[in-house]
Order: sequence, then structure tokens, then C-alpha cells
Amino acid sequence: MISFRNINKSDYREVCSFFSNKRELNYTFPKTSYPFDARQLQNIISTRSEATMLLLNEIPAGFADLYNITNGKECFIGNFVISKHCRKMGLSKVLLEEMIHKGITLYNVQKICIHCWCENTAALLLYEKFCFKPVEIVVREFDKEKIPVLLLEKSINPE
Repeated sequence: MISFRNINKSDYREVCSFFSNKRELNYTFPKTSYPFDARQLQNIISTRSEATMLLLNEIPAGFADLYNITNGKECFIGNFVISKHCRKMGLSKVLLEEMIHKGITLYNVQKICIHCWCENTAALLLYEKFCFKPVEIVVREFDKEKIPVLLLEKSINPE
């Protein structure tokens, strides 16, 4: 059974274990160091909103939050990750739907944005299915290598 709830401190260790390697961590938390720890996670989510845990049979399986929220205008989905043990099960689609829903219902946004590393093709394909469109390329660095990151936007059509 899939459910959602706000993150709590007892989840921090579990979220920190979602990553297989430094590169995966960098996709989700680019301003952190590997290995990821609870202190780093707490510092990041203290500046964010709607820190959301996706649970699969009451076990943490995914995490995301919202940031740069402008009520009635836009928000960004950030720190979007599915546990390395729960990938390829369709959970990223469910978590993305939940975060889009939160942006629309809680903040009445007309646009939702997300950043995605160009080499993360699984994520790019997911975002494309949800009608996110690339609007800008930002160059970031990972291990002294320059990597393009797309800024993607989804327009919300008022009903």
C-alpha cells in the first residue's frame, strides 16, 4: 500500500541511505557531500516546504519537497528521490503526482519547475510524460566535469 506523510527526524537515516553512490546523491542533493548524513538533510529541508515521504507498506520509499514557492504563481519540486531498493516500481510517478498536487492545491501555482541532470534519462522521460518542457540549460560541475542540467517547467491549466 502506498501512502504519504511529512518527513520526521526518524526518517532522516533512511532517506540518507536511498543513494547507491556519490553521483546519485548529486542528482538529488547537489550541494551536499558523500556520504550523506542526517545533519546535511536537516539543514536542507529546514529551508524547504512540504518535505514529503512516500511510504510503501509503511516503509520509506521516496522523498521530495517544494521550494522557491510564489503563491498563485510557481514552485519548484526539489530533492526528488526514490530509494535504491524501490526503483522501477512506478513509485516516481506516484511521488511526482503528489508533489504536483501539493503545489496546485496548497499554493495555487500556475507553473511547476524542476531541475534534471541531462544524463539522468529515466528522470527526463518521467518528466516528459508529465508535460514538463525544457526552458533553460544550466551548467553544473561534478568531480571537475561540467554537466548540463535542464530547467523544466510544467504549466498548470486552470479548470
